[in-house]
Amino acid sequence: MNWGTISKYRNELFGVAIISIITLHYFEDVGGGKLYLSFIGAIGVDIFIFLSGMGLCFSMKKNSNIKDFYIRRIRRILPTYLLVAGLFYIYQDLIYEKQSIFKFLSDLLFITLFSEGNITFWFIGFIILMYIMYPLFFNTLSFNNKYRNIYFVGYMMLSIAFIILVKMVDVDFYNKIILLITRLPIFILGCYFGEKIYKELNFSLIEVVIIVVGVILEIYHGLTGIGPEFFIRLLFSIPLMLGIIYILKLIKSEKVNNILRIFGKYSLELYMLHIVYRMLLIDFHIRTTFLLYWSLAFIVLILSILVQKSLGVIRRR
Repeated sequence: MNWGTISKYRNELFGVAIISIITLHYFEDVGGGKLYLSFIGAIGVDIFIFLSGMGLCFSMKKNSNIKDFYIRRIRRILPTYLLVAGLFYIYQDLIYEKQSIFKFLSDLLFITLFSEGNITFWFIGFIILMYIMYPLFFNTLSFNNKYRNIYFVGYMMLSIAFIILVKMVDVDFYNKIILLITRLPIFILGCYFGEKIYKELNFSLIEVVIIVVGVILEIYHGLTGIGPEFFIRLLFSIPLMLGIIYILKLIKSEKVNNILRIFGKYSLELYMLHIVYRMLLIDFHIRTTFLLYWSLAFIVLILSILVQKSLGVIRRR
């Protein structure tokens, strides 16, 4: 097992990540799951973002033209977002809440993410910002740049300092964007290690030490609740991914791998549609049960496949 193994299991890891996110929301809605929330929690989001940073590295390696990069990213995310979020906000803002068109546009364009803390589709807003910034990360964190490690340390220090500064200056604003701002470091980590994953390099001694420390800190945090959660997730995300890969290698079940690949392949659509049905359950005051929640999750998986394939046909025309 080396860094390249993460790329080989990319879709399976995306699958595990989206399933863990859906599971997190289930426990948030119905209660229980103390052990899951303590030791896993929202780390599926961090895996999602790490893999996104890694994937952008692979994309730029294939074609480093910045214009083409932005076109590819726009074509991948915007049609799905505008379709799903557009229909959802038409219903929620214009029909259900009888709000103005300005409110609809403010929600759709992520203005209320920053002004009101509307986190419905925060992940999409975050990843669009990361797409915009990525060419800078790619050029400075590339192996071709002899100062790559210095840039990496600098980016990590700046992102963590930015988190602390925003919290100190305006805690209300910090709470509005906490999901977004605390994911900056894990994205940078994905960009940095994307190079090593692409080249399938072996783990260095210091990397092994950091992986072990990440596991120890996660166990300690899970038992005591002590420590900055975003920083512990940052350190634990890589050993968790490696642990998942090890388990998949151990059980050697192509059926399990294929199921995870399906969830991973349609994870973007599944994430957005899952958020929609979760919000609709809240709007209609429908009590969430195990059977209802996971039945809807399965239906949404089917819808996700249909959405991606339909938009794929439109893109090719």
